[in-house]
Amino acid sequence: MSTKSGYRILIAEDDPGLRPLLAEVLTHEGYEVVTANDGEEALEVLGRAQFHMLVTDIEMPRRDGFSLIREVDRLYPSIQRIVLTAYNADEYMDLIQTQGIGNVLIKSVPFDSSELTQLVHQLSSQDIFGLDKHFSADTLVHVASIRRSQEIENLSAELATTYGNSNNSNKLRTVLVELLTNAVFYGARNERGDDKSQWHKDFVLDEADAIQVFHGQDSEKIGFSIVDNGGRLSKKTILYWLNRQITPGNNGLPTGLFDSHGRGLFIVRKSVDRLQVHVDPGRRCECMIINYKKPMPNKFKPLRIIELQPQ
Repeated sequence: MSTKSGYRILIAEDDPGLRPLLAEVLTHEGYEVVTANDGEEALEVLGRAQFHMLVTDIEMPRRDGFSLIREVDRLYPSIQRIVLTAYNADEYMDLIQTQGIGNVLIKSVPFDSSELTQLVHQLSSQDIFGLDKHFSADTLVHVASIRRSQEIENLSAELATTYGNSNNSNKLRTVLVELLTNAVFYGARNERGDDKSQWHKDFVLDEADAIQVFHGQDSEKIGFSIVDNGGRLSKKTILYWLNRQITPGNNGLPTGLFDSHGRGLFIVRKSVDRLQVHVDPGRRCECMIINYKKPMPNKFKPLRIIELQPQ
């Protein structure tokens, strides 16, 4: 199947100004697009024709986005899903986790159509890996590798010095240490997270298992991609740990506030402009972070987790 011609997308959006804009953007990219005014109409449209992807707002009359997705999961489970919201995605994290939603984009003003088209292309083509996709065409992307745990601190400090500034270099180093530690000990070594005192640290990874670290920058952004060949992360696990750090318990505090494991990706997501996780289960995992050189116009962050279906 062609990833564009013949690829049908249904947009469910009640905003009469945004709905045609979304349709125009994706039609211009070569996709076949149909629109619906709300979740109820979207279900009616889905009953009349086959679609490959649903792009839906959350807050809509008659049937909201989460109710729509529940029915889509039941009736049309193979449809790819992207959720749009003008609000903080974290406020919906409990429902996002319950329904296994991996991709939530923010309806910024003005709307960032490039983020939507990029994500739609990744989902429709299943071509999800690679830092170079997120830079301008002439950007040089560098690569380093890690085979020993002792290299984590040194490489993180080097990259933070190269790309950071006086305001964020320490934060950047901390984020890189967290991601590299996860990639080495969970992705490559498959160590348990509940007792880090038992981790074996005196080792050299086989060359085939080495952690690849891609990094670069263009005029707008700085990016890093940490890739392991374990593919042990999952969308379900990521959403579970994110939700525990956000959703309050009976005492009003996050349920995972004192967790000894699972806080890393939450901390990373809070510390950078963009965190994206791409997983080919059992084969490959990529954690990508992007920081923009100018302040972002919207204070809310998208949720970007793409997990390929096991072959």
